[in-house]
Amino acid sequence: MLLELVDVWKSFASPSGKSARSVEALRGVNLNLAPNDFVAVHGPSGCGKSTLLLTAGAMLRPDRGQVIIGAAKPYELSPDACATLRAENVGFVFQQFHLVPYLSVLDNILAPSLATKLSSAHQRASALISQFGLESRRDHVPAKLSSGERQRCALARALLNQPKLLMADEPTGNLDSENAQIVLESLAQFASSGGAVLLVTHDERASRYAKRNFTMQAGELAEK
Repeated sequence: MLLELVDVWKSFASPSGKSARSVEALRGVNLNLAPNDFVAVHGPSGCGKSTLLLTAGAMLRPDRGQVIIGAAKPYELSPDACATLRAENVGFVFQQFHLVPYLSVLDNILAPSLATKLSSAHQRASALISQFGLESRRDHVPAKLSSGERQRCALARALLNQPKLLMADEPTGNLDSENAQIVLESLAQFASSGGAVLLVTHDERASRYAKRNFTMQAGELAEK
């Protein structure tokens, strides 16, 4: 398995008047992803989808339960070791792109190489720029790109370090139909090449590309 979640729980304190109540974002979630898996999790805002993604990607420690990436348990590692594990194994794609505004397309794509020892980073970045049709935008900063170009740049960045897992949070949310299709097809291609994708989304078009579809409601995960 590339990713295992075993009885994962996560709650947040929510102020309410003079008292505070706990909101359970994840309630006993179990999920496995093997090579070639493409899992899409559907559900309304506030149901726990983004919490699931961040917890699975070693970004947000659960209250209890186990997250396993490959053979490693990231939340049992030191912060530095956890960061290295994440950089070498997990790529993230977000709805808001999270590109560095003052860096060019090339330098944004190269950014993850700062955390790893990828010797062929520039060569791989150039190949990804070509793959995603960004050759004419290579030296442009994000403000000069369309939404579709920004998301393609963000996806190329996520793929630079050749991760085993891709975590995608509403990656088509700001895109038109044509660019949404490009992103979903790219995620499916990544999975078919031996990686695994965990996608959380409102976009029902993702159902056609995912191999398994789940719904999430009030922190609970159920397969469609």
